[in-house]
Amino acid sequence: ESSTYKLDLPVELKQRRLHDNFHVSVLRPYEESDSLLFPDRVKPEPYDFGAPPEAEEFVLSIENHKWAKGVVLFEVHWALGDITWERYSTVSQLKALDDYFALRGVSKWQELPKTR
Repeated sequence: ESSTYKLDLPVELKQRRLHDNFHVSVLRPYEESDSLLFPDRVKPEPYDFGAPPEAEEFVLSIENHKWAKGVVLFEVHWALGDITWERYSTVSQLKALDDYFALRGVSKWQELPKTR
């Protein structure tokens, strides 16, 4: 029995030269969220990279921010497990940013505390 699997990836991911062989330890079966069993579970919010909708990435949340050379960066947690720091222009249209602002008690990025 093989410990690696070759996935049939969408064309957009193949064009980005994403490797299509994955070790079994990083693969998980897809389970749709059951809103009756888990009423507070939210589906990840899609983020449009300009690719077709079937190739969208999903943002789970924005967890933090920092200032670097006068620019605010946001810590974005992605559904696939990645964590990246993104500029405001990248996240400005996300509901996750509205949620982050609400948790911080601000209504715009200029009101965020200056942290490094």
